[in-house]
Amino acid sequence: SRHFGPIFACAVRPKIMLDPIPARAMGPTRRDPAAGLVRYQRLYVQRRMRAVAVAVSALTLAVMLTWSGKELPKANLREPPGPVALRPKTKLLKDAWTNLPRAPPDEVYSSLDMFQRTFPEDVTEEQVLIRRWEDVAQLFGSTDAANELVRKDPTLLRLPRGKPRHVFNQLCLYLGPQVARALVFKNPFLLTKRATTAQTSLPALLNVFGTRRRLAEILLKFPGLAHIPIGDFYKGMPDMIAVAGNPEKALEVATPAMDRLRRSPQKKVIPECYPALIAIFGGLEPAHRAIEAQPLLLKYYGDAFMRKVLELRKIFGKDGAQNVLRKAPYLLMTEDQRKVRKIRLAYQAMEHLFGEDEAKRRLSEQPELFAIGIPLQRALKFAERKLGSPEEVAKNFEGVMQRTGLQEHIDTWEVKQRPRHGYWTRAAGPLPYAPNPCSWSPYRNPGGPSAPARGQWDELPEEDPDVVEAEFVESDDEDEKVDADSMPASAA
Repeated sequence: SRHFGPIFACAVRPKIMLDPIPARAMGPTRRDPAAGLVRYQRLYVQRRMRAVAVAVSALTLAVMLTWSGKELPKANLREPPGPVALRPKTKLLKDAWTNLPRAPPDEVYSSLDMFQRTFPEDVTEEQVLIRRWEDVAQLFGSTDAANELVRKDPTLLRLPRGKPRHVFNQLCLYLGPQVARALVFKNPFLLTKRATTAQTSLPALLNVFGTRRRLAEILLKFPGLAHIPIGDFYKGMPDMIAVAGNPEKALEVATPAMDRLRRSPQKKVIPECYPALIAIFGGLEPAHRAIEAQPLLLKYYGDAFMRKVLELRKIFGKDGAQNVLRKAPYLLMTEDQRKVRKIRLAYQAMEHLFGEDEAKRRLSEQPELFAIGIPLQRALKFAERKLGSPEEVAKNFEGVMQRTGLQEHIDTWEVKQRPRHGYWTRAAGPLPYAPNPCSWSPYRNPGGPSAPARGQWDELPEEDPDVVEAEFVESDDEDEKVDADSMPASAA
């Protein structure tokens, strides 16, 4: 389909336009005084192209049926090279100047062995891997440095020769050679990024974090920020107006950030979502506190926050939603989850128990409850059936959160700084659920997602009637003193 798709498309709906040709060259046709010969010329071309497409498709089908029962060529199923002890030295490595065969360096085999163990399915030719290793060794000045980097991240040998060099040059340009070298050796994953994107992302991050040292600390922990969408305040003003309400308020909120950017010696670029974050959090300082708490907010586009802000404003109003997001900025992050639905279900579950005013008060004090909207609703419904009434659940709400394990899940997982699993990404596509669902998630339900909700429910410890609690009595130091003369000799 990839190779013959255009032919089938042309056969169904050809777009070839030819100049009118004489009627005798077109075969027997019927003249149409209204449309002329051009219409019949197109029909003639369509018939011929359809005939060619049918013939080609029949030939392709015959070839596929012929090869269906045979093995593929051996070149496509070549086995990876053997271990270092048994692997013969390649003779295809040539000198760049004389084009004569040369022996590979002895230091490269430890890196080749690590690469083979990590990617056994890779069939890249050995001389190509050696040239890539030599380029890394030349970049950092020694073979030991190249072996150390490949040992930490063997993906470097899967990159085309010269790509790590371009990324390292950009890091040296904006962070300095010493800081860039130390950063790369601590996190070689940065060398796998695209140099063209890092060229625009690094100055934007410098304008946000201010210093090279702070940017190096951020990139060490969040290397994914080397690839972020960038923009400026002119492009981000529509998002600010949408959040602030009118251009005057948006300009008032953005003025301190514009002045800060104007004084920066770097290129006047910022992350694309930076103006929207300033408008959402109500100023430069609250926005920077949120960014310091969750730096991965900078990898999103500004319009990705709008639906979550709108849902919170429907519940709390403008100022209340702003206070909630200042306490829990991770609510703005998408994370392959339906955050808007989580917020809506959490509010409905709390409103069912406490009423509108009390639910708003509790959610504004504990905004982390919005992060577990679906499990929270399922657990509270189960607790209502278990305890008998919504009033009993509302009276023992903290105990229910402890017994269902939701409070532990919030404290150990939901409020953590993202990324909670590290900066490595999954090989498969996005999951339909959170990467670490709690026991009340539909995907952890023993009977399946559509079965009645079941999850963790710890019973209260039973009290032993024979145990008598001790009373604590406070006493002065003078009462504790005992006269040694009045004590028996044995006790003395």
